[in-house]
Amino acid sequence: MSNTTGNFSRGKSFAATEPAGQLDARQLLMLLGLGVGIVLLHEMVRFHLKLPGHHGLEAMALMVFGRMTAPNRWAASLVGAAAATTAVAFSAGNGPLQPVFYLLPGLALDLAWRLLPAWRQLLFLVPLIGGLAWATRPLVRWVIAQSSGLEFQSVAAGLAWPVLTHLLFGTVGAAAATVAWYQWQKRHGPAD
Repeated sequence: MSNTTGNFSRGKSFAATEPAGQLDARQLLMLLGLGVGIVLLHEMVRFHLKLPGHHGLEAMALMVFGRMTAPNRWAASLVGAAAATTAVAFSAGNGPLQPVFYLLPGLALDLAWRLLPAWRQLLFLVPLIGGLAWATRPLVRWVIAQSSGLEFQSVAAGLAWPVLTHLLFGTVGAAAATVAWYQWQKRHGPAD
């Protein structure tokens, strides 16, 4: 029978008022390491697929995994910021806007997470969200090219193909992260 006397459970009542999403040092280091890993993999592993967005496989796998395992509402943005900072240090030849293109998917993921608080019940959507987040890269390149006259080789021939390939590779990477998260969840329990 339910508790109708007006008594409350102290353990349950304080859980609702604790600050949500605080990271401990281990979680923060994990997120920062994932961001560094994104850039190192991009720089060290050259697939030569000649398809725009193919690095979304590893980038979105790491970024989505970080978003799913960390309780902080800006976890993916932290991964993206770490990748952006690392890109400044290690990939100066990729242009001055390259760090922005690492940060964008993280921000998009975090914003989508806020719009979809019941993501655990809708796991089939997580890969699509990851793909859409990765597809922000060619969209923003196209907007910059149209408004400033800067040229980006990936969108020089149009927008449809780069968006499609970014969406595909990002979705596959995010699907891999979803499977990895499921295994992580079975061992460690829910993050948030």
